[in-house]
Amino acid sequence: DFKIADESIADMQRYHQIKHQEYLDDRFVAAIDLHKNQPEHLFYLIRAVTTGTFTNPPPYVEDMYRPYIRAIGRTFGDIEVVAKD
Repeated sequence: DFKIADESIADMQRYHQIKHQEYLDDRFVAAIDLHKNQPEHLFYLIRAVTTGTFTNPPPYVEDMYRPYIRAIGRTFGDIEVVAKD
């Protein structure tokens, strides 16, 4: 039931155009069909297996067939993982 701007993630992804998704150890990869020229929302879970402070790199998007069309998203703050008491 996580919401962004009063809209659940499930509602945001109801009409998604995602054709392929991969959750790899060091990145999330997705292939999206944007023929309709509609915005697309992608969500991924950051998982840490040890305690510490981690930096999440900004998202990077690139057209597979025209790599000169690309964008870099905003940088997120550091994420601190603490041990459970």
